[in-house]
Amino acid sequence: MSAKVPLTHRALVVNADQKGWEVKEQALPKFDDLLVQVHTVALNPTDWKHLAFNKPGYSSGSDFAGVVVKGAGDFKEGDRVAGFTRGGALQQDNGAFAGNIIIAFTDFLTNY
Repeated sequence: MSAKVPLTHRALVVNADQKGWEVKEQALPKFDDLLVQVHTVALNPTDWKHLAFNKPGYSSGSDFAGVVVKGAGDFKEGDRVAGFTRGGALQQDNGAFAGNIIIAFTDFLTNY
């Protein structure tokens, strides 16, 4: 299947007044582990509460499901996976509300 790894993607980021989000084209974060193309996300209270302390331009989103574009460990290209991250809180450029997400395969991630 060999999907092409994109250089950029669209992501939902905290806007300038920190009262909402905006969609921006941004560089794909650097990664050594899994690259997942995001198909589905969930909006949680933690996601909108992060608006109060995340800086403008930080990405958002915690829960996601999608397909592995570049595999690592036991996960291979084409696997369907679901998991969560701490978008904006720990990784400013790697939230789940984006076209792609970088995930360490040791994080909470499962095939479905």
